Amino acid sequence: LALVYSPKSLGKIYRNPTALKLIVFFNVILAFIPAVLVSIDLETFELPSHEIEYTNEITMAFVDLIFLLSLLRRETVPDSKTSFFLGVAALLVAVVQLSVYNFIDGPGGELGERWAHYCEFIFEIMSASIVFWFCMDNKILCDQHIKMITHVPDAFTEPNAQ
Repeated sequence: LALVYSPKSLGKIYRNPTALKLIVFFNVILAFIPAVLVSIDLETFELPSHEIEYTNEITMAFVDLIFLLSLLRRETVPDSKTSFFLGVAALLVAVVQLSVYNFIDGPGGELGERWAHYCEFIFEIMSASIVFWFCMDNKILCDQHIKMITHVPDAFTEPNAQ
């Protein structure tokens, strides 16, 4: 939804909008499949559902990196090194999470699954932060465009201005 309602064209966010649409489409499908499988039979499909879900987080991290790169192209972005590190860290956490789940205790092992869930929580927090920043940046951009269109002076838009 962040991409759909962005005032920026997809071409400005990513140079290949069709590839971006496909990645987001696969992201949605890969999130839906484990939910259906677990709904059918938890015991039978728990392991493949986790594998699909954790693999899908790699595509989510890719989308997060695209969001970050679109944010970093603006000259007003503070501390761009930290922001880029956040995106790379999200990708690393997704890969580490998949590795932890598969290589500690073997796939589906209790210890590996617990630690993989910790990685998942960290990844989701970083991903949500990136998407939130992307949405807030777009909101600020929309507010600037509305202000330019309506030519409203600052005194009318600032609550404490006199």
